[in-house]
Amino acid sequence: MDQYGSISAVEGNVVGIYKTFNAQMDERGVLCALPLAQKLLSIGNSATKVTVNLNDPVLAPAGAQALQKILPAGLIAVPWQTGQAFIVSYLKLLDASIFVIAFIIIFGASMGIINSFLMNVMNRLPEFGALRAMGLGKGQMFLMIITESLFLGIVGTVLAIIPGTALVLHYQAHPFNYERILSTMQGTPMGAMDSSIGTAFVPATFAIVILTGILISVLASSYPALIAVSKKPSEIMRVLE
Repeated sequence: MDQYGSISAVEGNVVGIYKTFNAQMDERGVLCALPLAQKLLSIGNSATKVTVNLNDPVLAPAGAQALQKILPAGLIAVPWQTGQAFIVSYLKLLDASIFVIAFIIIFGASMGIINSFLMNVMNRLPEFGALRAMGLGKGQMFLMIITESLFLGIVGTVLAIIPGTALVLHYQAHPFNYERILSTMQGTPMGAMDSSIGTAFVPATFAIVILTGILISVLASSYPALIAVSKKPSEIMRVLE
């Protein structure tokens, strides 16, 4: 249908078939040259919409405001946050889910480290008691336990980050394809979303994960270290007897 409500058609040659991994687009979309689209819609040399891609999608509202100031009268610059507001809700829900999952993982890891170090400290109380009796100070003993946990945290983080990074790089090159799932949701907003979802390696996030792993190990071992430091050498020797 052209802009006047009439049926418009044109004969052409199919030069190729493409796939966007968007079920709705692949089923109904046709890619053609701009002059042909203008002829089919009977709009002359004009255009109904111009899409501007930014390197940072978060800057779309600011970019729309800057464009609006220089656009002729009657034209409107709309950021994707307004034109596809449902995606904003999904992203907020996804951020909340990621935060909850990250909290559960960090909490579980902290409890495991505390339990492991607590058992380790209790089993080594004779050594700590002998060191304290020989003149080792509380601060020195606390620093010794924290230093040990620091090295263990570095080793554990490195061993975990290697397979984790490999998985991220793999799914960055080979993203998940949800085409069959989204093809059943043509009547919903999700039906217009890309059905190819993958991961992305971000150096800043990589550094944050490493620092978080090491920091959790040090902080979680502080409680067992305080318990060991709080005990007097005489109390330890009395218990051992």
